[in-house]
Amino acid sequence: MLELALLRQIYGSVYATVLPDGRYIPWKPLPLKDYLELEALRAVGTYTQSQLEDEVFRKCVLDELIVDRMDKLKAGTVSAVAATIFANSGPQSVDELGYIFNANRNLVQGVIHQMVSMICQAFPAYTPDDVYNMDYETMMQRAALAEEKLLRMGILNERIVFEQQGVPEEQQQQQQVKQKIDSKELFERYNKQQEPRPSKPVIQPPPSGLKQTVISTADMVEADAAYTGHERSDKILRETKMVDETATIYDDYLKQMRDGKKVVIPPHEERLRAAKARAEENKKKYEESLKQRAQVDANERAKLLEVREKARARKARKRR
Repeated sequence: MLELALLRQIYGSVYATVLPDGRYIPWKPLPLKDYLELEALRAVGTYTQSQLEDEVFRKCVLDELIVDRMDKLKAGTVSAVAATIFANSGPQSVDELGYIFNANRNLVQGVIHQMVSMICQAFPAYTPDDVYNMDYETMMQRAALAEEKLLRMGILNERIVFEQQGVPEEQQQQQQVKQKIDSKELFERYNKQQEPRPSKPVIQPPPSGLKQTVISTADMVEADAAYTGHERSDKILRETKMVDETATIYDDYLKQMRDGKKVVIPPHEERLRAAKARAEENKKKYEESLKQRAQVDANERAKLLEVREKARARKARKRR
């Protein structure tokens, strides 16, 4: 896309968060040292969540104009961007740490502090501060190289393996066993699906001894309470979007229900004509949105180029 190409041209290889209005916020991950420090501060609770989010936003967002106007952004924008930056600056679980390490290990070949020590042992030119100032991805690549070198030197006898504590070994082995697929059973199911279906649905009584799962209102309330702040906001947005999207399709039926009338479903041909009419209308709206997006892209590009020229001018003045 135009925005990504322009951001890469200005800032190099960066991450970007896309806002609902189509704007891009370019950012870089936290250095590993800052990530560990902020993780410790967040766990201790010395500072509020909003203070830490503002610090992450200012340190990592590369567009100076957006940073200067961060107080004027819509509510939740700084929190969402900071959470994304923090999630991509370090491991969120032991499984993720093992996966990333294995991925970098396959290119060449517990705990982050031990990795720093291993890197310094393999490459004496590095100091611990040098490694802590690396971002997460670079550190994992150096760790994979250090492991390969120490294995060849005989300092390490085997490769490093990350395992989740508290899980029995037998259970881990059972989780790794893949289920066997019976090809004959799959073929019989396929043939059964190809059989013609009756015109009217056949209602069969439930088999005796069948265990039913009943979801009560208390269960739904408990499940909803399990969502965190950002997850709850995303859930509300998804549900609102689903209601808005389906309201246009079932608007006539909903109107009949509100008027207390019996819901009448039109014939297939009439519904097909209505669907084609909606498709044509949506096509026109889509083409119009493309034109508006192209205009927004042109405006954003002009703004970014203006910011870039101002930055060059500031650097030129400093050199003088």
